[in-house]
Amino acid sequence: MSDDFDFEKINGYKRIKIDGKEYKRVSLVGLKTTQQKVKITFDPQNGSKPIVYKIKIGSVFDKLPPEIEADSVFPFDGWYTEPYGGGEQFDLVNSRVWEDINFYPHWEGNYFNIDSNGKITGLNCDRNLLPSNLTIPQGVTAIGDKVFAECEMTSVTIPDSVVTSIGNRAFYNCTGLGDIYYAGNETQWEYIQKGVDWDQYDSGRWSHQINYQLHYNSSGPEAASAEIAEENASSSAAFEEKCAPIVWVKKQRLCA
Repeated sequence: MSDDFDFEKINGYKRIKIDGKEYKRVSLVGLKTTQQKVKITFDPQNGSKPIVYKIKIGSVFDKLPPEIEADSVFPFDGWYTEPYGGGEQFDLVNSRVWEDINFYPHWEGNYFNIDSNGKITGLNCDRNLLPSNLTIPQGVTAIGDKVFAECEMTSVTIPDSVVTSIGNRAFYNCTGLGDIYYAGNETQWEYIQKGVDWDQYDSGRWSHQINYQLHYNSSGPEAASAEIAEENASSSAAFEEKCAPIVWVKKQRLCA
C-alpha cells in the first residue's frame, strides 16, 4: 500500500482515498485527521478469546501475528482475512492500516470447502485422494448433502462441534466404511439431524444401511486402538492373577 493519500469529499461526506480505495473511518478537521483507532483482530476459532490490537488509524502495524497451537489434523498455513478458504494472507508487518481487519487461521491439506457457518459444502480434491481414515476438523458444524458419497474411506472421525446436521446421502455408497468415531456422547449424536439415506448404500434394488460401528466419546481410530490395547492388557493381567500356576512341592523323607 502506498504512503500517499488524498482526502476527497464524496456524496457530501468527507472520506480518504488511498490507491483508489475509499475508507470511511477518517474525517477532516481543517487539514488534519482525528486520532481514531482501528482494530486488528486474530480469531483462532477454537474457543479461545480473539487477540485484538488497537492502533492509530494510518499508523504502521509493527507486530508479528500470534502463534497458534498446531491443529491435530492439518499443519498451520497462516492467517487469512476469510475464515474458511480464500481471503488474503497476513502481510501487514510495517504496513499502514486504515480500517478494521480480521484474520483467521488456515490449515494446509484441508480437503473441504467450508462455508462461513462452518458447514462442509464440498471437497477441494478428488474423492479418491481422501485418506482412508478421514478426520473432519474441529470447528465444522454440519456436513452437507452428498459430500462424501461414493468415497472409499474405511473410517471417519467426526468432532463434537458438528451439532446441526448431516445431510442427505452424505456418506451414500461408502461401502468400505467400517467405523464412525464421534467425539461427543450418544445424546449429542442423537441431537444431530440426519438427512435421508445419509448412511445407506445401493444394493441394486434397495437401499441398506452401511455395516459400520459407531463409537462415542472417541477421537479416532488410534485412540480407539490404544483403548482396546489397554483393556486387553488389563484383562490379561487380571486373568494371570486369578489363574496363577499351582506349584507342587515334593516332600522328601530325611534318614538319620
